[in-house]
Amino acid sequence: MVMVAPLPGTKPIQFSALRHPKLIKFVPSRNLEITKLPHFNDVKNVGFLGNWTSVVSCKKRGSSVVKAAASISVPEGQEGNFGKILLSDVVVKRRRNVYWGRQWSTMDVITITVVGSMHVLSLFAPFVVNWAAVGVAFGLYLVTGLLGITLSFHRNLSHRAFKLPKWLEYLFAYCGAQALQGHPIDWVSTHRYHHQFCDSERDPHSPYEGFWYSHMSWFFDNKTIVERCGGPNNASDLEKQPFYKFLEKTYAFHPVALGVLLYALGGFPFLVWGMGVRTVWVYHITWLVNSACHVWGKQTWNTGDLSRNNWWVAVLAFGEGWHNNHHAFEYSARHGLEWWQLDVTWYVVSFLKAIGLATDVKLPSEAQKQRVGFACNDQ
Repeated sequence: MVMVAPLPGTKPIQFSALRHPKLIKFVPSRNLEITKLPHFNDVKNVGFLGNWTSVVSCKKRGSSVVKAAASISVPEGQEGNFGKILLSDVVVKRRRNVYWGRQWSTMDVITITVVGSMHVLSLFAPFVVNWAAVGVAFGLYLVTGLLGITLSFHRNLSHRAFKLPKWLEYLFAYCGAQALQGHPIDWVSTHRYHHQFCDSERDPHSPYEGFWYSHMSWFFDNKTIVERCGGPNNASDLEKQPFYKFLEKTYAFHPVALGVLLYALGGFPFLVWGMGVRTVWVYHITWLVNSACHVWGKQTWNTGDLSRNNWWVAVLAFGEGWHNNHHAFEYSARHGLEWWQLDVTWYVVSFLKAIGLATDVKLPSEAQKQRVGFACNDQ
């Protein structure tokens, strides 16, 4: 790794690698000064050093050279060394206190109240446990977590990794709305911003601001996300569709209706397990992709961010834990790229493709893999 100051004669440009497989190796977050040296194509590593400079080191014929230097200005006093996250090499650079010393918006209060209520409700689970209630929770975990969040909100709507008939796309998106993680436009917009500004000061949820911030605290600070990234103007493909605007306007009604239905079918045990336990479980397995998969695991691909492949998150989150694979090839419908990498979401997409319901299924080519691979096998 070579550390350099910005080179003279460089020209500031805006850079975004969102949904661009050729440029996904490096995703800076502000006006950057980038100077490319010709003929060096094998990128080895990308890293942030201090609060000035981001560098990319390369290898060619056994010698290390600088491929690009990027100057990033960070507001004074916001950056520092707050120690490493437990069992990780990730150093917390910016601490953000979400819970104290700020003005809470109405939306933030509603969000933390709903999330807190689901956690409190789940505490009753040991006292009202029965097999029927557990079965309902597990079934809704599959419906809202697998079909709703990982297949619909993430791979289908956020990244357009495949196409579905509109009736099926809308059905799966409705399942995602029942996960209580936001309506599709909001969820997709935030996730696209995450890829655009990944692990920079504009990322909605980076562990550089602390593990718990990346895990869940960011969810209660909508104002900061808007200030950093802007509104959901990056989800215009969804905003143009009346169904998604309908879900946006009526979002709060649908989980309430589901809760009433569960209570009518099985009383308090169904409500506790089908709403409380299931919702909290899906919350945290989704959030682990944002936190654990940027902290613990292995980096197979040179993505220029903290994304890691984490096998145990992949098991819990239907294949989403192969997160470094995903950041390398965000357009891919398959995250578990190796035969042994369990990816239940991909198995469902494959089934839908086999019966003719999923079309235009995108996968990375060997040439694309070579472009994003490390130059050396020393990782």
